[in-house]
Formats: sequence, C-alpha cells, structure tokens
Amino acid sequence: MEAELPDDVVGPDEDDYDLVEVPDPAEIADDEPPERGEGESDEVVAEMEPQPVAVADQPIDVLDPFMDPGAVRIVPAIDEPGGGGGSDEAIVRRWLPRLRIREQLLAAARAELAAATSEEARRRAKAKVAQREAQVAYARRIIERHQRPQTTVVERVVRAALLAYKHRDNIGYTMDRPFELQQQGGVPMRWDGIKNGRRAKNGQYPHMADCSSFVTWCWWDALGGPSAGADIINGANWTQGWTGSQIEHGRKVAISEARAGDLAFYQRGNSIGHVTVVVAPGKVISHGSQEGPLSLPIDWHNSQLQFVRRYLN
Repeated sequence: MEAELPDDVVGPDEDDYDLVEVPDPAEIADDEPPERGEGESDEVVAEMEPQPVAVADQPIDVLDPFMDPGAVRIVPAIDEPGGGGGSDEAIVRRWLPRLRIREQLLAAARAELAAATSEEARRRAKAKVAQREAQVAYARRIIERHQRPQTTVVERVVRAALLAYKHRDNIGYTMDRPFELQQQGGVPMRWDGIKNGRRAKNGQYPHMADCSSFVTWCWWDALGGPSAGADIINGANWTQGWTGSQIEHGRKVAISEARAGDLAFYQRGNSIGHVTVVVAPGKVISHGSQEGPLSLPIDWHNSQLQFVRRYLN
C-alpha cells in the first residue's frame, strides 16, 4: 500500500509575491527531441553534503525601517506576530487603517514642505516626506502581498521548470561521471541547484544537472527551498536521488491523466533511465542533454514513455 500523499498546499512565503517572468507553457513550441544513443542515462546515484540555507531566502523586509508602534515583521501569514489572527484577510484588515494614517501623515509632511521658508526647514521637511513616502509604500506592499492569490506547489514546480527552460542555454548536463568531474575541475555539479540554494523566485536555476536532479530541484524549489521539509520525491533529505528512488515515491497515474507537476518516466535500454516534469497537458520539460531543458510532447517519438507518477494529491 502506497503512503498517503500530501496535499497541494504550502505556506505563503516570498515565492507568492516576487514572481519571476516565465513563458506560458501552452505557448512554448515543441523542440526537436535529442538524438538517441548518446549514452546519457540517469542510472547513477550522486551524493552531496547537506545544502546550506541560502542568504537569498531571508525575508526581504526584516522590520519596518521606521519602527512605529504598528510595525510588524513580514513573515508567512500564519506566523505573523501582533495578534488579531494570521490569515491574509486579518492582515489586510490591520494594515488598511495603518495605510490611511500613514497617507495622512504624508499629506501633512508635504504641506509642511510647501510652507517651509528657510533652507533648514525645507531640508527637514524633505527628509520627513521621504520617510513618510517609504512608510506608505511599505504598508501598500504588505496589503498587496496578502490580497494577491497564493500560488500552489504545482504552480511553483511549473514555474521553476519554465524558468530553467527560458535559460536553457545556461544550463549544462552532468551526471558527475569521471570524465565530467575532470571537466568540472573535480567539483561535483549534479546537485548544483539545491546545494547552492538557487531559487526560481529569485530568477535562479541550476547551472548543471541531469534529468533526475533537475526535476528534484523543481520540486525542492516549489516546496520552499531550504524550508522544503520532507523529501517526497527521493526520500533522501534532498541530498541525493535518481530515477530509481523517484519511482519508489508518489503514486502511479494513467498517462492519459498526467497533469502539471507529475513526473514522466522513460525506458532507456533495459531499465528506467530518464524522467521529465509535466508542465501542461501533453507537454513536458526534459533535461537530458547538453542542449539544456527542452520542451517536448510527453510521448515524443521513440521516447519509450513507460508511466507517470504523482507526488501530491
């Protein structure tokens, strides 16, 4: 009996607000499938040290810079201090009156600047206007963040895959085989995306990967990066894995029912040796060669598609 799958929910974080520009999966033209027989396969396990917490994942706004009595730390809504509940609606209710007060203070500061008669008075008034403008902008930013619909885990998986596709010319292929390690100066690069904390929300993507480490990075990023929690893809704490570990997790679904976020597995030789991530009906992003991530039909010619697995309900 397969383990119960988690739901497609995730706590809000900066991923929900600082969306990078990615292509529409429905509008991406299919690429030419890579040539078969190049010897590239994912039948390998690569290990790495636990990844450090990326500096880029710290909250963008740590504290209100002006420390007024209503200042609160920007953190996920469910943890926001200050009382009054932590839902998005509650946060918006608290911050709307704060915004109105700050707008009134800004108007008063601008009137003070207009009435200033000395150079010193104008200097002080300009500084006060700048401070009040920043306070108003800060309040508006919080309100906008919590009024904006949240992204789901699956939407983040697709976003990560499409960001990588957009920058495919900058993404190399490696399985950290001996000849590749020699080319890489002895530095393992297969888990570059996770090991170096590269987040799609920041416009970042792996510099090197193979098929299984690429799809693992998409899911790690979608689940919160360094805060991703349980490794539901490989069961290896996000530090190792391959197609073999991925088919031991999630649950099998009919190919005809494949949906965004699912992983599609393909036979190479006598075993499963390739995996892609579904980004739209009948469309996958596949990283299986030095061409970088490609947009392909899920059942591209001679792909030997075997099955699809789902990792969320």
